[in-house]
Amino acid sequence: MATVKIDQQNLKVELGPWDHIWAFSGSLTIPLAHVKGVEIADEAAWSRVWTKLVGTSLPGMKTAGTFFSKDGMVFCDYNDGNRCLEISVEHEFYSKLVIQLDEGSDPEAVRTQIQAALKR
Repeated sequence: MATVKIDQQNLKVELGPWDHIWAFSGSLTIPLAHVKGVEIADEAAWSRVWTKLVGTSLPGMKTAGTFFSKDGMVFCDYNDGNRCLEISVEHEFYSKLVIQLDEGSDPEAVRTQIQAALKR
């Protein structure tokens, strides 16, 4: 699961220690200028025609890593598909980030925080 932080110019997605292992990836930093939008979504909203390139895919248990979709490369890190954000980006390796927030994080509050940062 992930924690989202925003500084003056970047959106940071910090992964937990086990998520680094499952995803074969470190935390991600995306310039806010490259973030196109953010939505709250659950697993039912995503197309299941993703092809895993690197990472873990255990449906219903853990999906983490780099996947290919019709929209390009997608970074995923989620367990059960609840408390997830779908972040659309441009000019980056990934066209989309699908992340499950840490327990205790409110997806609506995080989405509002990201949207406010995009308006600055």
